[in-house]
Amino acid sequence: MQVSISGRITSRLQCTVIFILALLSGIFMRVSPALSDGSVSNRTAFININQIIEEEFKKATGTVSKTENSLAELLHKTQQELLHARQEIENLKKLLQQTMESHRHEKFSLYYNMGCAYQLAGEYKKAEYWFLNALALNPDDPYVHFNLGILYDDNLGNKKKARYHYQRFLQLAPEDKDAARVREWLASL
Repeated sequence: MQVSISGRITSRLQCTVIFILALLSGIFMRVSPALSDGSVSNRTAFININQIIEEEFKKATGTVSKTENSLAELLHKTQQELLHARQEIENLKKLLQQTMESHRHEKFSLYYNMGCAYQLAGEYKKAEYWFLNALALNPDDPYVHFNLGILYDDNLGNKKKARYHYQRFLQLAPEDKDAARVREWLASL
């Protein structure tokens, strides 16, 4: 960005120099007749030309300086707006993440409760489906493993899967109030 601004300033300076040269040629045209008729001395004409050149240079320098200041202010404002936009994006990302986590927890609860409801209703394959969906959302929930262990052990007749889920329950919640019962069930498989 700074190269672009510098390029614009250089271009502005070139225009100013061209303007000054054009102005000077006009000044010489105006002064030349005075010099030719002898009414103004060469020294006086030179001083007048120098004063005009200095005044025009000061005007041009002021214009360039104002342009530089305007560009610097615009750059600063743009950088501030960009920084603010980036902060807003980060805030939105955090909010989205929180919303997704909240939604994930609600989904997990729904799946888990559907599994429990179908298990109580005697619809064991549907219960398995919902428990496995809950497990996909939170593979470290001990109670999903507990319920899947019971489901496979008592209702679906799959002792291998029952053993896996009972063991996983004990890994995740070794001090749970149901841990002693699960150890007994494992011993009987």
